[in-house]
Amino acid sequence: MSNEKFTIKEAKIRDLERLTSVLIVYKRELTDFFNNDFKIFRQEEKSVREIKRAVEKNLLHDSHTKIIYIENVDGEIIAMSYGMLLFSDHLLFKPIKYGKIAGLWVNKEFRGKGLASMLKEFLFVWFKANKCKYIQMIILKDNPDFEIFMKWGFVSVLETMRKKI
Repeated sequence: MSNEKFTIKEAKIRDLERLTSVLIVYKRELTDFFNNDFKIFRQEEKSVREIKRAVEKNLLHDSHTKIIYIENVDGEIIAMSYGMLLFSDHLLFKPIKYGKIAGLWVNKEFRGKGLASMLKEFLFVWFKANKCKYIQMIILKDNPDFEIFMKWGFVSVLETMRKKI
């Protein structure tokens, strides 16, 4: 695998089936990091049809969202990420355009090969080209990749608290 070639691509509508499958794997893997307080928000899974419809509508047809993925030589999607262009919304301050890395996944077999950094760099270029002032990520507290994101220059600025009633 060390000589393997990887190709980074922007997602197109023809990728819908494969992207839906990869996103389902990614989102299921995230549940490993959920504590019991967070699982209350994840009870009944949607059908694959509903998920595919959401991927198509919210990710592939939104000009403010970019999905990218990395293929190996066999054409298998082994990593993916998606970013969004957003505006801050604050009562006192004028809006600021920013980028959000809303998802980042690398197949377990290909981790440690710099694929996440490739995806990050691609999105950073896209955010800069779109004149974003900063980039945001929201990650689960127990995500083991937290340290990688810190190395990339992200800082933790907000803690979300929840209480079951």
